Amino acid sequence: MISESSEFLDSPDKIIKMTADFDIINVRTEECKIDKSILVKDLSLYVKGPDEDEAFAKDPYLWTNFRRGNTILELYDPNDINKFISRTVGRKGHNKFFDL
Repeated sequence: MISESSEFLDSPDKIIKMTADFDIINVRTEECKIDKSILVKDLSLYVKGPDEDEAFAKDPYLWTNFRRGNTILELYDPNDINKFISRTVGRKGHNKFFDL
């Protein structure tokens, strides 16, 4: 998908929504090992190498908002694991860089 937007996504909710807009984004979800009320969502691209470079080069929106090393934490009520509380950024890596 090549998007028309150049918006900078400034919240974890917007970043999670972005994962639905791009079919090349992989979301791997695991429970936190030390706190079961936290879900750890690691985001990565399905494509690697030259295909990854091409995806970032073709879509500035993807390059601006998707980083290598994105992790979103979803927090749930420890007393009611089905009750969502909030999302926060666990880690936001660096933008993809290109060799000159």
